[in-house]
Amino acid sequence: MIIVRLKGGLGNQMFQYALGRALQHRRGDELRLDVTYLLGDSVFKWDVPRNYELDVFQIQPAFAYIPRLLRRAPRRLGDAEAVPRKQTFVAENEFGFHPEILDLTAPNLYLDGYWQSQSYFAGIADEILDAFRFRMPLSPSGREMARTIASVNSISVDVRRGDYISVESSRNALGFVGEDYYRRGIDWIKVNIPDPQLFVSSDDLPWCREHLKFDLPITWLDQNYAGWKFSEKLQLMSMCKHYLISNSTFAWWAAWLARNDQKLVACPRKWFRDVYFDSKDLIPASWLKL
Repeated sequence: MIIVRLKGGLGNQMFQYALGRALQHRRGDELRLDVTYLLGDSVFKWDVPRNYELDVFQIQPAFAYIPRLLRRAPRRLGDAEAVPRKQTFVAENEFGFHPEILDLTAPNLYLDGYWQSQSYFAGIADEILDAFRFRMPLSPSGREMARTIASVNSISVDVRRGDYISVESSRNALGFVGEDYYRRGIDWIKVNIPDPQLFVSSDDLPWCREHLKFDLPITWLDQNYAGWKFSEKLQLMSMCKHYLISNSTFAWWAAWLARNDQKLVACPRKWFRDVYFDSKDLIPASWLKL
């Protein structure tokens, strides 16, 4: 059995699930997701509260849980199984791609990490694309926006602030990339993408409207296009032709999911504020670092 611990928001959970699927593909084992730390009554408290988010996709995962941390878990999780007492616990002690993870053969394998590299699932990219098909159809306004996105040279621009500003742990590890990054990004867009139209999404749109003076046509993807667990926003972002993303795994996945083979993607050269983390295995080689 392969058990992957889920933690963080949707983007992080997508990386964790993708690793699990890659291991399942190689080993032929059962895959279960440990959602203990996302169910709200865990003894573990996150600086930013998180919930299980992968149900925005059409996957039908099996679950696991840690009995001593949860009450009545099987009733809440359907056919969930307890994490075996005897297991091979593998922690991601250093950020980056660790190819030896893909060769693990121990039974009852339990993986705890973020696993933020497409190298883990490069061999099954089409399978991951298929797994991350959205469960909910677009709303009427979302369908209209999708038509607009398809009709122009659309660039998804993501601005992540929120907890990157207000929560100390997020601010210290990642932090807002700064206004200058977006100025460089707009200059890059003007040089490389003809007749661009920006589709700007953010967890702080009022700040964006006031501070980011984009000298290009703009459509704001506001709360009207959020959808269930922000799945509509992710879906609309993934429909754009090109990308200027923030240092956010949510935005990373929007760009990765885009099926435009000619897409251009620009991302922050300095993804992390904390120098302990190295983003070299996180950023695909074809993406431009600004």
